[in-house]
Amino acid sequence: MTWGFGVRTFLLLPTVGVLAAALVLNIGQKHGFRGRFSHQLRGLKRHLRARRYVHAVERLKSTLSSLPEGVIATDLGGRIEVVNTAAQEMIGWSRTEALGKNAARLLDFIPGENRESFADCLEGAISSGRTIELPACTLVTRHGNQITVLGRVAPLKDRAGKITGAVFMFRDNSHQNKQLPETKQSAYCDEMTNLPNRLYWERRQGEFEAYRLLSIVRIDVCGIELTRDVFGSVVSDQAFQEVVLMLKGLFPDDALLLRWGERGFLGVFPNSDERGAEEWSWQLKRTVQVNYIGCLPIVVTIGWAAKRRPDEKTEEVLQRAEDHLSRQKLFQGLRISQNTIQDLMSALWRVIPWEEAHAKRTSLLCQQIGRELGFPKCELDRLGQAGLFHDIGKIAICKQVLNKAGPLTDIEWQEIMRHPVVGFRLLSAVPGLADIAAYILGHHERWDGFGYPHGLRGDEIPIQSRIAALADAYDAMVSKRPYKNALSERQALEELQKGAGTQFDPEIVKVFVDALSRGKISLQG
Repeated sequence: MTWGFGVRTFLLLPTVGVLAAALVLNIGQKHGFRGRFSHQLRGLKRHLRARRYVHAVERLKSTLSSLPEGVIATDLGGRIEVVNTAAQEMIGWSRTEALGKNAARLLDFIPGENRESFADCLEGAISSGRTIELPACTLVTRHGNQITVLGRVAPLKDRAGKITGAVFMFRDNSHQNKQLPETKQSAYCDEMTNLPNRLYWERRQGEFEAYRLLSIVRIDVCGIELTRDVFGSVVSDQAFQEVVLMLKGLFPDDALLLRWGERGFLGVFPNSDERGAEEWSWQLKRTVQVNYIGCLPIVVTIGWAAKRRPDEKTEEVLQRAEDHLSRQKLFQGLRISQNTIQDLMSALWRVIPWEEAHAKRTSLLCQQIGRELGFPKCELDRLGQAGLFHDIGKIAICKQVLNKAGPLTDIEWQEIMRHPVVGFRLLSAVPGLADIAAYILGHHERWDGFGYPHGLRGDEIPIQSRIAALADAYDAMVSKRPYKNALSERQALEELQKGAGTQFDPEIVKVFVDALSRGKISLQG
């Protein structure tokens, strides 16, 4: 006899199949094939039970993933066995990374508040079989952010009622947190960049010891102080933020980026060797080197190191990365081209219309004085550059102060007195102009020691600076400015002679006055 339905029909219609199976079994008994069909029926029941089990497991997984609350289940030893999607998002660790880790160590609570109490809650729930409430506490995520959580720890039991572990259920309550002081909220997070800081690294450093492969990269941003001097703190902070965005865009998900010191960062790369760190570092350099803030380039110095053996301490790897960074700084750093300097000068001349003519006349006077003093041709050229660039530091001074017609206030004078230092820093970053930078630094020092910025006196002041000081002062006196009328040549010479031995080098004043009277020095060249 042939039957028009079989086991496959039962798989398509499980509920109907079970009922029909009884009928078929009864018919089968009458036709003598009970044993063969009974075997098929038992297999069918096992298959149905397995399908129901798989369906239940998938339903449970779907439910856990859909919950807005975090759920983390552990075994009796506190090792994580289950972590749902919400928990992964809150703690910053993926399921693969979290499984098998000790929950009390992975979940990083602010010390003095809940780190110990959370471990006690886990142990208490397992030992007592009771649900334990966890009060509002601050949880530090993997990336150093801080969230306030509320939760409870409950025991996990099998069908026989035996405790097999614990489950931690929690939710983000940061929006309602009004209790914790701001200092504790930001203890592990850098305020400017919102990145984890050095304190955070000190707390989490031990977790990276377990990686057989680990590389550490140290990054310093060069020229932040110079950018601050030239363009102000707002622009320099923006420059730093630009670097942060570039770094975040380049960092892989499993790496850790931290703020490190005033102008630096630390990158920690699990499962990465030294070659990987070097390739990433060059990628960062290629990305950064095409970016500018105003006329100034963004420059980073990078040092890296990787574990040489699986048991090497992360502290040792970090120290070698720091050493590599220090060596790199000897060979590189902020470098500004002479084209950049010319761009800055052009920007200054647009702000102060009369500054261009003054710079060119001062350059000419410096060369003429140097010739009278017997300087060689190569040094005359450098004197000319010092005269041309002597006021480049004024690019950092407020336009309203530079063009002010009336007397300057004390605060405004303090602002003006910054320009020799700013000019020195700018030119020091240009290959080949370090000596000219030193001349510019001293061009407002006085012979009697009452000048600025360092109060040098007499021969402590480079002679090139003394020449530039006289040339600058003479041209300023005989030129009309928004805040004063021009002096005549005779009046200007009288002022120079009055200042000989106090403001100016008396020998240079003597040579200048004599050469001017003989027609050897002229503003027309």
